Amino acid sequence: MPSRVEKALGLVGFALLVALALLACRQVAARYTARYLEQQAGAIETALEAGRTPWQWSPRSRHDLVAQRAFGNAQITTAMNGLRLTSRDGQPFELGWPIDRGLDLAHWPVLAPTRAPGTPVLLSIVWSAEGRPSCVSKPITWADPVARIDLRTLSWQATPAEDCTLPARADMLRLRITASTGSELVLRHVALERPQAVAQPGVSRAVLLDPARWPRQRAALAASAEPSPLLQTPAGASAEQMLAWRDRVLALRPAARVVPAGPRPGAAAAIVPVAAEWMALAGYLCGLAWLARRPAGAAITLAMALAGPLWVIAGLRWGLHASVPAAVAFAAGTSFAAWTSWRQRSHPWHWIGSWHSWSWWLPLALVPVAGGLCILAGNAWTPPTTGRALTYLGWAGFQQWLILAFILPRFERLLPATRWAVLAAATTFAALHTPNGALMQLCFAAELWWAWCFIRSRSVLPVALAHAACALLVGAGLVGQGLRSLEVSARFFF
Repeated sequence: MPSRVEKALGLVGFALLVALALLACRQVAARYTARYLEQQAGAIETALEAGRTPWQWSPRSRHDLVAQRAFGNAQITTAMNGLRLTSRDGQPFELGWPIDRGLDLAHWPVLAPTRAPGTPVLLSIVWSAEGRPSCVSKPITWADPVARIDLRTLSWQATPAEDCTLPARADMLRLRITASTGSELVLRHVALERPQAVAQPGVSRAVLLDPARWPRQRAALAASAEPSPLLQTPAGASAEQMLAWRDRVLALRPAARVVPAGPRPGAAAAIVPVAAEWMALAGYLCGLAWLARRPAGAAITLAMALAGPLWVIAGLRWGLHASVPAAVAFAAGTSFAAWTSWRQRSHPWHWIGSWHSWSWWLPLALVPVAGGLCILAGNAWTPPTTGRALTYLGWAGFQQWLILAFILPRFERLLPATRWAVLAAATTFAALHTPNGALMQLCFAAELWWAWCFIRSRSVLPVALAHAACALLVGAGLVGQGLRSLEVSARFFF
C-alpha cells in the first residue's frame, strides 16, 4: 500500500501534468495558428510572384458559388472548363463569389470576367461593404470572351438612393447577368486585377505590430500604396491574439500578409495531394476492417479509432468544406469504436443509470461555474435557439460516449492508476478541439471533472447534459476576446 509520501508525490506529479497540459494547449494552438498565417501569406506571395491576383475564381460546379446556386431563375450545369448558365425567364440573376478576407478595391479595382464565345448578355456588378448599402452598376454589354472592367469608372446606384462611392474594401461581390430566355453563357473565370503589374512582394520590410503604436500604424497602413504589406504579430502572442491582429489588419488591407513574429520559414509546407489522402483512407479502412475481425489490444484499438477523428480535426480537414476522405475516416473511426464497444463491453456503463444517486448529479456542478464565467468575463448575451440546444445535446452525448464509454475504459486498462486514465481521457478530449487553444483548455479542465464523476456513476447522460449546458452558456455569453469561438479544426481560423 502506498505511503503518505508516495501519495503526496503522486498528487504533485498529477498537478504538474495538469499544468503542463494546459500550457501545451496554448502552445499547440499558437503553433497551428502561426503555420496557418504563414501558409496564407505564402499563398499571396506565390500568386503575386506568378503575376496572379489574390482574388480569382474558376467555377466548375455550383459548389463554387455562394449558397451553391444562382440568385434568380437560372439553371446551373457543369460545362467543359466552366459553368453553364441558362436563363429560364429572361430576368436578371446573380452569382455570388466566396470571399474569406474582403476585397481590396483600392489596389485591385479591375474586374476581369472570362466567358466562352456566345450570345452577348447584359452585365452589372454588385458590391456591398460593412455599414454601406448594396450598390449595383448600370448594365453594360458583355460580348467579348475576356472583359476588363475598371470599377472606378462605372456609375453606381443603390435602392434607396445612398452614397455609392466605390469603397477601398468590400465584403461582397456578385455578377448580375441578364440574358434572353433559354440562352446560355459559359462562365470560365472571374478575377480582380491591378491596373498595372504588382511589384514582387519579397522586397517588403516587415512591420512589427505594437498595441501601443497601433493608432499610428493603422493610419500608415491605410495610406500605404504597397498592395500587399507585410506585418508581424507581437512576440509571444496567443492563437486568439494573432487572429485578432489578423482581423484588424485585413479590415483595412485585405491583401496584407500577417505573419507571426520571428524569422520566417524558408519554404512553405507541402500540400498533400488528394490522391494521397484517398490512398491513406483506403489503408485506414483496411486496418479497421482487419481489427473488426481480429481484435487487438487496447492501445492499438484506441489508436485506430482515434485516427479518423484526429485526421479531421487536428489535421485541419474541416474548413468551409470538409475533406471527403477525412470525413469518411471520421465516420469509419467512430463506427469502429461503436462496434468494438458493442462486442467488448468489459466495462459496464449506462446511458441513464441511477439518477437518484447523488453522484449522478455531480457533473452538473460545472454548469453554475460556466454561468459565473459568463457573468464575470463575458460579453453581450446571445441565447441559443431551441433547435440548436437540442442538436447540441445530441452532439454532446456522442462526444461523451466516445470519451467516457470507449476511450476512458481502455486507458484504465493501459495505465497504472485511475487518475492517469482520467488525465489521458481529458487530454484526448482537448485534442479533439484543436486548434482552438482557449476552448482546448476549457474542455481539458471540464473533462477532468466529468471523467472523475463518470467513474463513480458510469452514466453518460448527466455528463452529456452538463456538457451541453456549459457549451451553450459559454457560446451565448463568453465568446469574445479570450474565447474566439467554439469552432475547431480549420473553421477556427475564419
